[in-house]
Amino acid sequence: MSRTIRALLLVTACLLAGCGDSQVGRAGGAVLSLARPNTAPPITRAEADASPFASILVRVGGGTPAWVVLFGATADRQTWLAADRSVIVTRQGRVVATANLPTGQLVDTWQGAADPLSGPVDLLDGAATWRVVDLQPGDRFGFRLDCTLAVTARGAVVILERSYDLATVQERCRTSEGGTVTNTFWVDPRTGFVWKSDQWAGPGTRISIEVVKPYL
Repeated sequence: MSRTIRALLLVTACLLAGCGDSQVGRAGGAVLSLARPNTAPPITRAEADASPFASILVRVGGGTPAWVVLFGATADRQTWLAADRSVIVTRQGRVVATANLPTGQLVDTWQGAADPLSGPVDLLDGAATWRVVDLQPGDRFGFRLDCTLAVTARGAVVILERSYDLATVQERCRTSEGGTVTNTFWVDPRTGFVWKSDQWAGPGTRISIEVVKPYL
């Protein structure tokens, strides 16, 4: 059993037992939603900075943005928990698993080699990578994506009232079923840290993430 699946099972067990209630309650009423779009952030920069939690702004599909806090972390994975019990697991800024989303689940991700997304931007342009994912519903196991990254722009990006100088990286993937997938990442040009992204997380599911308060 992979570490990601174990982490999701642990989160689910904690939610059933109620051990996550205190953190969710302190974090606020953010809920991942597919409702009519609303661009207003659910929290101010001052409120986010004053919070003791690492946090992100998340939008699933065309839904309203939700403020989502860090539930737990291992050496290379962060598990984020929304107040509606939706779960997103990231690794180096990439969504590698989800749970309790209304549109389907990205059960787990196996990276074929070191993910180039974690490095400086001058190493990203033209880099190739591949990964295999499991998807539900439909028992779609071993779904492979072969991808190429390209740096397409650089400039100021505002995340919750704060501006960052970021490089835009597009990832274009061909799937094992003959389809195509495009992801966009806005990264620190020096470190490769992903501050913002728009990612495919399975058929019918796109997740946009903005890092408000990074996990250090």
